[in-house]
Amino acid sequence: MAKGVKILERKFSDIEKQLSGFIAFVDTFVEDDKEVLSFKLSQFDRLNAKYESVKEEIFTLSDLEFKNFDGKITTCNEHIEKLEVRLKSLNLKYSKNNNETGSNAVSNVIRPCFRLPELSLPQFNGDIETWFIFKEQFKEIIENCGLNDKQKLQYLQSCLIGIAKHVQTVDDTYDSLFLALEQREKVPLRILADSGSQVSLLRSSTADFLNLRKLKTHMSVSGLGGSNVNIKSKIKGVISNGSGSYKRVVDFHVVPKITNMIPVNSFDISHIVFPSNVHLADPTFNTSNSIDALLSADIFFDILKDGKYKLDNGNLILQNTEFGYIISGNTSRFSSGSLHCGLITKDFETLNDTLKSFWEIEEIVPTKFVSDELKKCDEHFLKTMARDTNGRFCVEMPMKDNDIELGQSMSTAIRRLELLKDVPTENKEFLFNENDELVKTLGLSWRPREDTFMYQMNLQEVPVTISKRTVLSFISKLYDPLGLLQPIIIKAKMMIQKIWQLKIDWDQNLPRQEIENFQRYVAELH
Repeated sequence: MAKGVKILERKFSDIEKQLSGFIAFVDTFVEDDKEVLSFKLSQFDRLNAKYESVKEEIFTLSDLEFKNFDGKITTCNEHIEKLEVRLKSLNLKYSKNNNETGSNAVSNVIRPCFRLPELSLPQFNGDIETWFIFKEQFKEIIENCGLNDKQKLQYLQSCLIGIAKHVQTVDDTYDSLFLALEQREKVPLRILADSGSQVSLLRSSTADFLNLRKLKTHMSVSGLGGSNVNIKSKIKGVISNGSGSYKRVVDFHVVPKITNMIPVNSFDISHIVFPSNVHLADPTFNTSNSIDALLSADIFFDILKDGKYKLDNGNLILQNTEFGYIISGNTSRFSSGSLHCGLITKDFETLNDTLKSFWEIEEIVPTKFVSDELKKCDEHFLKTMARDTNGRFCVEMPMKDNDIELGQSMSTAIRRLELLKDVPTENKEFLFNENDELVKTLGLSWRPREDTFMYQMNLQEVPVTISKRTVLSFISKLYDPLGLLQPIIIKAKMMIQKIWQLKIDWDQNLPRQEIENFQRYVAELH
């Protein structure tokens, strides 16, 4: 496998060298080079196909071997996208100029007024990944053709396919349609910049709203307390600031939830004086709201710029970035006095779900299908169920209608009985121990002579203050591994359910009615 990796590294290195040559050609392009444009473009298409083939081989490598190529693939993708736009734009530009030069004599005599020129234009299907390429190619051609707004609108409408064809506009004009397309691709998101994260994340609901194409992936991300989240999809998106001076292609890994509301509580900032030259990236940073995406450490340090201020006696820090000033710091004095930790919140939610399942598991689900055997069991129970003098319920053993064929089992039973007589004297006490009145196991007491189970509970005295915590602590001591105490425990579960629906704090006193019900229940247990 190591030999195969070496070969892939050489192929990838060769592709990088050829890309560098194309970049140098485009950067130093002069009009005299226009004759070789079409040749260079065909060369670039072949290189792109070769790159896709090598990339497919790289994706089959193990995670450890793939790490060496991950960053290089991202860089190559960016170079190829930019080169494709610039090469095709140059080729279209000079192809158009040649056609205009050959038809100058005719155009001086006959000037068409309504016949639109035949132009080879790109198409846009609404995919955010292709928007910037389409935008550059379309504007490069249309803006230099001397067309009026109505003609531009017709060309733009003819280029739209799929969901892009149904974009709604304010006015039926070229500028209005182009602006609607651009605003659709520029969706403002609330992003958290994390200098300690190794991956960029996007909330799944945000990805669905943007209608982005998801790519299959497999990654395990660990967070606070070592908790792991398995990621199965990722998307490629472009982040940019309001002016468009900063753009970057980012691989976002899709997760159901990134973090809780940030900040935990909204707070007032009217007393804070911001410098006049400060433009906040998020003017509503003090309002508690959800996070749409998280930027990893490599992007975090890429967007930083010169400029930092400390406000509110050093509690808040403003840092200049490509998106404007972002804010961080201590907001504890603005909160309600309670701190929320993600791990604690998660455990608390788990506790809530566990307690709810404590009674939800007892809910009666309607039986859709009842077999003949179950019907016979019900009939047998109703016919044979009786209550003895001790108050216990007795039911005869249900037997199948057909006789059970035991075969020649009598001789085997007699032979085993004879073997018991040969047990040494010192071990007979173990076999015929009828003097043992009590055998304890798994919290149960068994009386062999009567063949009955007994439950012993060490119940403490009920405290004066009875809260939700007190009731739950008391009831949790009722141990019933075999489920024989369900008629008693089901009453406790119903009590917990009713208390839970009151939505009171753990240590808050229960209402008088609930206290009396609990005390009556404890008295019955004693």
